[in-house]
Amino acid sequence: CNLLKTSSCKPGIYTESVYLVIFCFLISMARTVSFCVLNKTNIDPNNIFVWSELQDAEEAAEKAEAAQKRAADIASGAVQMNGRELFKHEPWVFDNNIY
Repeated sequence: CNLLKTSSCKPGIYTESVYLVIFCFLISMARTVSFCVLNKTNIDPNNIFVWSELQDAEEAAEKAEAAQKRAADIASGAVQMNGRELFKHEPWVFDNNIY
């Protein structure tokens, strides 16, 4: 766009989302390459996306497990709730009608 010097090509939400997709793809490729270098493995280019999906699935499973553990800890009272969790579990705390 800058090379064409046209006024009709202005950055917007679509352009930013395209940049974000490209950035995420490059990060994914960098993760894959660094994994291959560190572990001295050869991954076929066709298997890169399968490996990436497996990594993402493992990360999602870890996050789900952590969320489930946090929910159990909150239910037992072992940890202090943040504002969002407090509003979800005890909304009466935020009721200003009692004052």
